[in-house]
Amino acid sequence: MKKTFITVLIVIQAAIVYSQIKNPGFELKSDTNANVPQYWNVIQWGGYAVSLDHHQKFENETAITIGNDSPNSNAVGQFFQEVDIKPTHLKKFIITAYIKTEYLNGSATLWCKVNDSNKKMISYQNMDLRNLDVKGTVDWKQYHFVFFADSSARQLVVGGLLYGTGHVWYDKFNLEDAPPANDPPSGDAKKYIEVFTETVKKYSIYSDMINWLALNRDIDELSKGAQTFEDAQLVTNYILSKLRALGDNHSFIMSKIRAVKYASQNTVTDKAYSKLLTNNYGYLYIPGFGSTNDTASVNFASNIQTMIRQLDIGHTIKGWIVDLRGNSGGNMRPMIAGLGPLLGNDSLGYFISKQSNGNKSDAWYYKNGAVSGAIIVKTPYVLKNPNTKIVVLIGPKTASSGEITAISFIGKPNVKLIGQPTGGLTTGNRDFKLSDGSVLLLASSYEADRNKKKYLGKIQPDILVDTKTGTDADLDAAIAWLNAI
Repeated sequence: MKKTFITVLIVIQAAIVYSQIKNPGFELKSDTNANVPQYWNVIQWGGYAVSLDHHQKFENETAITIGNDSPNSNAVGQFFQEVDIKPTHLKKFIITAYIKTEYLNGSATLWCKVNDSNKKMISYQNMDLRNLDVKGTVDWKQYHFVFFADSSARQLVVGGLLYGTGHVWYDKFNLEDAPPANDPPSGDAKKYIEVFTETVKKYSIYSDMINWLALNRDIDELSKGAQTFEDAQLVTNYILSKLRALGDNHSFIMSKIRAVKYASQNTVTDKAYSKLLTNNYGYLYIPGFGSTNDTASVNFASNIQTMIRQLDIGHTIKGWIVDLRGNSGGNMRPMIAGLGPLLGNDSLGYFISKQSNGNKSDAWYYKNGAVSGAIIVKTPYVLKNPNTKIVVLIGPKTASSGEITAISFIGKPNVKLIGQPTGGLTTGNRDFKLSDGSVLLLASSYEADRNKKKYLGKIQPDILVDTKTGTDADLDAAIAWLNAI
């Protein structure tokens, strides 16, 4: 049996009080379910199965396995354990585990989240972010990554998950302090950290609130011993954690693996669809769109316009319902281009950057199939009646570019937003390609509607709906509003 040691996280020296992972080899069974390991939480739905396995294991008698044979499942199977910690200083930790895969088509990963005393996430790390892509059939290998926790940390959440089809096994988890490092960072790692730091300092709308003197001291400490880009990611994640503490829940790093997929295909499996409702109301479900690929963008937007055209030509539409409740974001342009017939040729909103003291604004707009100058739909459709009433359904899963799409409708006299408050990721992310192939998506502007009203958090609906009933209360409220016109 070959044991390969792959680096995946980093941390700092100083004493710490923490609890070790309980039942790290999954030998103990739950008192209530013999298929579940004691002390571990299991989540399984959508065709995924998580259970103990006595046949495939790295050592001793048992491992834990996640399997899924359904190619259409959008869910994940995962397990995790919460570990109490109380560091007195900025620390580096190492978490290790052995992983085996069989016929894997998707993503199997080891992950860790650091929370504060309110269980709010401070940082997150997984193998995908470390550009470790596990595919196919691979025998047992040891994976480890280093992560940080400072004095605000009170909990680690460690675990594994599977997204996709195939099977994965995990065994022999371990958590320990990372060994101290005093060597200076390599030239590549140092430059990577410097470029990242300067980018955040210059473009982040939160950077002026950072104590850069104190942060630079921590950066110097965390940089010790960093020899690779992967090592440097510990530092960049720490910088992002400082932004998160200031309220930036939108900035993140897209791994090289994910960036390659994002440039080549739509990474969102959810599909747009339409239907005709009672009283000739046209219903459109618009999910997120995860790609910058031109062909995928054109197909996505054109499909939505085709649905609008077919409903509009085939019926006398008395009202439109645009459902954004499942739209968690991605690339805004194909979404807006697809909905262009309902939005009309107009400036739809503004990005207000930190440059020029927040006075600089760039409009996004739709015009004849193009969004902000990028032609996406070559033969755009024009509604028979552009004044038809429109309801936009929003909710807590409406986020990021999904919120930009909602904002694009605000200010039109024939529009009403109905549902619950959105996710609150109402900042514009600017992308910066990093030297390791990953991409920094940095919150570098605020968003405003066509009347230049800023949105600094959740978008509130015009009509707030109580969703405690067993029916689709949002949709019922939308139909009721349209009926009352």
